[in-house]
Amino acid sequence: MESIVNDALRRVKRENDFPNEKSESIGNNKQNTADPTDEDLELEKVLKGIKTNIIVVGCGGSGCNTINRMMDEGIEGARMIAINTDAQHLLNTRANKKVLIGKKCTKGFGAG
Repeated sequence: MESIVNDALRRVKRENDFPNEKSESIGNNKQNTADPTDEDLELEKVLKGIKTNIIVVGCGGSGCNTINRMMDEGIEGARMIAINTDAQHLLNTRANKKVLIGKKCTKGFGAG
């Protein structure tokens, strides 16, 4: 995460120091603002056919907490699955699917 932030800060500094130079980012590419080429239209057609399937699996207490935080942030488009030995913690986790493991061994009390 730190490297992403540092890269962004360097890019902003470079753009401020050299405002007449083109940015390397795709979003600022002048070609993207012009009329779409045949290649652009073909790429758009390919992208429309792609279906993304994102599944987030949270394991244990910290994994379930992560799923709750993602739900608090309003993350959409991902299926959330929580796995835990602690039945109470799992009950309070906001996931699309919940899996209680070790039911016979821990009797739902967790492993810690």
